[in-house]
Amino acid sequence: MSLGTSKIIKRSRLRQELREVFLQAPFFTRKVISFNLDEYSNFFSWDNPKTEIDRAVIQFLNEESYDYTGKEIEYWFQHQTNGMQLPPHCDYNYIIRNEAANRDSSWIHTVERERVMSPITIACYLNTDNIEGGELCISDQDWFSIEKPMNVSAEDIKKYPYEVYKPEACDVLYFEGSKYYHWINPVLSGDRKSMLINFWTKDLQNESIMAILASSVK
Repeated sequence: MSLGTSKIIKRSRLRQELREVFLQAPFFTRKVISFNLDEYSNFFSWDNPKTEIDRAVIQFLNEESYDYTGKEIEYWFQHQTNGMQLPPHCDYNYIIRNEAANRDSSWIHTVERERVMSPITIACYLNTDNIEGGELCISDQDWFSIEKPMNVSAEDIKKYPYEVYKPEACDVLYFEGSKYYHWINPVLSGDRKSMLINFWTKDLQNESIMAILASSVK
């Protein structure tokens, strides 16, 4: 099902040299598929990249002319093989994502959106060898009108119109991953590797959910 207006804001291409650097990230070289945030996601301040991959992310953003000034940069890797998928979700601030995943999420509507949303999500596709399935789907549905945004079922989200994109190696897509529900269809065969980037306000790094909620009280 395709939307009349694409939710993909911008398309670009990743330089082969940078692709090769990202494929050397420990997440891939360990050859262990993990769902532990500490093992697949990485955070650094915009003005203090510490690792080779951090510096390559900065180089990529500079080449893209994306202004990341003052942000906490999050990047993470995904590796889907036969039978793997990613269910519908939105990319909320990582503190909320980690600490509130199993809670009644209606309270998120009381928080300033810029505090829980990345202004953009950048998806870089590193490997799509012989892949069947594994399409990126972006829903027409945002979380703003969902009573409990983090507790909605995949079946309910997939009732809305959505856009389907089949990635190729070195494709770069910009979309509002913190606004619209999105997911990855099951990989039927092949090897799908990607890197994604979000941007958060720096003061959230040491905040708790209670601090965020307290700040939202009028």
